[in-house]
Amino acid sequence: MALTILFACLLALVGIESACTWRDVHRDRKAKRAAQVAAPILTHADAESAMTRQLLGGRLEPADYRDAMAALAATEERVTGVDPLRLITVDRDSFEQLRRLAIAMPTMHHATLSAAVALARNGATIEQLIRLLGLTNAQAVRVIITTADTA
Repeated sequence: MALTILFACLLALVGIESACTWRDVHRDRKAKRAAQVAAPILTHADAESAMTRQLLGGRLEPADYRDAMAALAATEERVTGVDPLRLITVDRDSFEQLRRLAIAMPTMHHATLSAAVALARNGATIEQLIRLLGLTNAQAVRVIITTADTA
């Protein structure tokens, strides 16, 4: 009889423990789902601007930045079916700045000019333009002056 009572108490303790464990697991899953719903969804532009800030702050190497941007574009294309690099549009001021720089520096590649304008509009310094894009001092100064002129 004592063995039966001991066995029943043991089963009751195991049952209580499993119920508490199930409740904790269920609560954790519910909290994770709520956190996922409440987490902000980063867009391509948000991720790009965050990586640009890291690059300008010196926390990201240029090669890592290029790799991350390529991976971001590939992910965006896989998810949406649209290549964001083909859809980059510039506002009227940026277009005017690009046009003026292309006239002033006709031998410079358009992609380099676009990157220089984008970085300068996001607060890049002359030294950063020289280091990140391989511009000469005169080219970097011209980019900074041109973007500051119409910004």
